Amino acid sequence: MKIANDIKIIFEDDAKRLTEAFMTGEIPVPSADSSNPSYMSNLHEIASDILRFQLDSKMLSLIIPFLGTMKWLSLDEACLYARKSRNTILDLIKEGKIYGTKAEGGEWIVDRESIDAYYNEERLALQEKLRDLRRRAS
Repeated sequence: MKIANDIKIIFEDDAKRLTEAFMTGEIPVPSADSSNPSYMSNLHEIASDILRFQLDSKMLSLIIPFLGTMKWLSLDEACLYARKSRNTILDLIKEGKIYGTKAEGGEWIVDRESIDAYYNEERLALQEKLRDLRRRAS
């Protein structure tokens, strides 16, 4: 019974992650027009994206510690490390919240330490808000 319950939890977690991936645009949703000749092609692409996403999700616990030792990450590695979509990472770079640059050949590289700093700033800001609320409550 415990094994069945553990498997159920894994699939529920996958469903949540897949739903989030569709909502954030990490996995694009194809047109539902089955008369469109590219409909089946779109479905095959989505199936491939889902398999890639599931593999990425399962391997994340193995990959993240390795990425944490690298100074520069590719855009895909930065997405895995930050657990954000490509668009979000590019937006954070454009906003100057994390540092990334285009290397020779036009590929993005992202400074891993800037991702850490971004998350730490968020955490510190939340801690400061909590301290402020506690001061006001006393």
